Amino acid sequence: AAAAYALDHQLADLKSDHIKAKELEAALLKKTFVKSVAPVDTNIVIFELENATSENIFFEKLSQKNIKFISMGGDKLRFVTHRDYTQSMHAYVLEVLDKTQL
Repeated sequence: AAAAYALDHQLADLKSDHIKAKELEAALLKKTFVKSVAPVDTNIVIFELENATSENIFFEKLSQKNIKFISMGGDKLRFVTHRDYTQSMHAYVLEVLDKTQL
């Protein structure tokens, strides 16, 4: 039901979420500390860092900048874009990722 509602009433938001996810994918692929990024087809970005110890450092650095992401276990991390994730938030996340070094 929620998916049907989104398709009927929030299609523009869904397209925007997917574009933002693709931009996050591209930003992560540029980072030397990122081992891999799963192909992005939706608003979910799943990625893995080069080594497990850098996950804690990455989490701390992004947390200090008030950027949240989810650990999925098995060294996989996840960003999710959604309709409340604004363009200004997105620009900020991309800027922080660009400047982040591990």
